[in-house]
Amino acid sequence: MEQSTRLKDIERSIESMEGIVSAKVVECEGNISEVHVLSNRSKIPKLLARDIETLLKARYELDIDHKKISIVTFDMNEAERDVSFPCRPLLWSMGWKRGFEGIAVEVEVKMGDRLYKETKDDRQGTVKDRHALIGRAVLCCLNSMVGKPLFSLRGVTIQRFADFDLALSFVDCRIPQGEERVLIGTALVREDTFEAVARAAMDAVNRTLVVHLESQ
Repeated sequence: MEQSTRLKDIERSIESMEGIVSAKVVECEGNISEVHVLSNRSKIPKLLARDIETLLKARYELDIDHKKISIVTFDMNEAERDVSFPCRPLLWSMGWKRGFEGIAVEVEVKMGDRLYKETKDDRQGTVKDRHALIGRAVLCCLNSMVGKPLFSLRGVTIQRFADFDLALSFVDCRIPQGEERVLIGTALVREDTFEAVARAAMDAVNRTLVVHLESQ
């Protein structure tokens, strides 16, 4: 079997596993050096990596350290999930307009029957700047929900993973009288990159936000 055909066969085998959407196997000097996997949230990434490691050993006699297996998880049905869980915030609307500094984004986030609105503007107009504006605006809405500045944007990036574009948001979380943490959220880019960035920011803080609101 040709090497390229063998790699495709390995990728198809990994993709046949429960919870895996896509797989990409990277070869270096005739050996498999990396395995990149896109999965849904049906299984913990650590367990999924172990399962992949076992599959490669049993079916292909390949000894791949699970540390070489990178897994990105996201929810294929995030829109449906938002509707099914009314206790979670919903991205209600997002639009651009001319602001005091140049470009401005206006974001609305709905939680139950309350609507939170935030406008952020910046004199810079690059795509990267606009991604950051969206992330900051979303987090300001969520901070308004809890009445304190728990979340602040650390960074946003768009990454190509296998055959998908993913938005990743990195958020600093400052819980009063607790440790500072960095939260990471992901969202699949479907048609609108800006919307994916907003959803990634929400994904990063959803669980922490809900837990904090329930404790109030």
